[in-house]
Amino acid sequence: MPQADYFGLLPAVLQQLRDYPDIVLDWRNGNQQSHADREQVDVGIRIGPPPDNGFIVKTIAPLHMQTVMSPDLLARLGAPQSVADLQQRYPLLGLVNSNNGKIFEWEYPEGSFVPERPAFLCNQLDSAFQALLHGRAVCQLSAASLHRYLKNGSLITVLPEAEMHSDWQLYVYRPKRHQQTARVKRVFDILVARLEAYFEEWE
Repeated sequence: MPQADYFGLLPAVLQQLRDYPDIVLDWRNGNQQSHADREQVDVGIRIGPPPDNGFIVKTIAPLHMQTVMSPDLLARLGAPQSVADLQQRYPLLGLVNSNNGKIFEWEYPEGSFVPERPAFLCNQLDSAFQALLHGRAVCQLSAASLHRYLKNGSLITVLPEAEMHSDWQLYVYRPKRHQQTARVKRVFDILVARLEAYFEEWE
């Protein structure tokens, strides 16, 4: 499951499984990649290229990246005029990929870069949001994770003309070995319905 449950997934699952006490949930959050059969994953949610074989997959939405900063930081530094200006004048957040220890690239239509001298480093989205909200740094994150912060004004998008739409997808998956397992399908369907409702509300 995603590191930060900004979709409201767990409350939705718990609510809709109230009449199914025999279903035991083993709920784990994180971005580490794992082999589903080896780790005994029944249902998962990922962002990336959907797997080709061995899985039942429901794609939810394409990945849309936005660059954001706090109103306080915007008031102090102004809005960047270009991606080059962003790289040169602004404190950037380095979000570390837990799978390889490297900082995720920031991707723009004109190219990508990795923050060379990040003002803040972390490997958890919750920590990234704290740094953003306190004006410590600027970051590029998925629009889906930013929705509530943009809506309440605690974060502001910059460089809207350079927003990136990726070929990667947000998707829910389950191994085909569970194709006929009712309890797994029930949880799978609840997660799909909650995510689809989230994006309908967002639009």
